[in-house]
Amino acid sequence: MVVGVFQLVSAFIAGPLEKKMDLRWMLCLGLGLFALGSWMNGNLTGESGYWEFFWPQAIRGSALMLCFLPINTLSLGRLPMEEVKNASGLYNLMRNLGGAIGLAVANTQMIYLTKVHYATLRESVTATSYQAQQMLEGLTASMAQMNLPDPDLAALKQLTGLALREAEIMTFNNLFQVIAVIFAASLVVAPFLKKVDGEKAAVIHE
Repeated sequence: MVVGVFQLVSAFIAGPLEKKMDLRWMLCLGLGLFALGSWMNGNLTGESGYWEFFWPQAIRGSALMLCFLPINTLSLGRLPMEEVKNASGLYNLMRNLGGAIGLAVANTQMIYLTKVHYATLRESVTATSYQAQQMLEGLTASMAQMNLPDPDLAALKQLTGLALREAEIMTFNNLFQVIAVIFAASLVVAPFLKKVDGEKAAVIHE
């Protein structure tokens, strides 16, 4: 909801801004803000609350329209008008295909990185680890107070769940950081795009 609200509000800013600003720099602004919002989400912990999620999502939501409007015009704006219709179809096809591939890669990396981080954490949670044994004893005592039939097993499952949770958080942090780097790297390419005048942009949007 946060992303949607800020995207809606930014649409009223991005529209007029498109007519007054070089689209290449507008695109750079959008890419930069999205990279910033993603990077801010790359330092989450198990204690992160509402506001740790609110501002990064607000920044990314504001950045979306600053990316969508100029990138469409820059992609199609230098083509002859009779070719724009067919080019628009190909552009939307490639954008949807790219999005699908991106999601597939992200999901694959999510599964892989979670296993890697969990394996790393599991190496530290051993019978010789004082911190691990201390925490396990505390969990066992808590489970015993609940009158569970096997408090030792329940505590071990609780500890396993905590390790898995931390592994998933580390995975999301890594993915947000990778997304931030990709968007930041896109800033290098944006200034080299060819300029499109405002009149052609208006025709394309119509």
